[in-house]
Amino acid sequence: MIMADEIDVAHAEAAFLLALRLKTRPQYRGQSAVCCRECGEALPEARRRALPGVQWCVACTASHEQAR
Repeated sequence: MIMADEIDVAHAEAAFLLALRLKTRPQYRGQSAVCCRECGEALPEARRRALPGVQWCVACTASHEQAR
């Protein structure tokens, strides 16, 4: 029984951390930039459509998220 309890606790903690991460992720709104504001690289059309208001390329976004 102890193993099942430990798994339940681990699952609950993982669900909590996932919900927290989703809640604190950047919410993009507005008009997307055509080029990354950090490095100047062109932002793909698909990225601009998927994330309205996006301002950074994938690499610069990852750098900003790691810095937080």
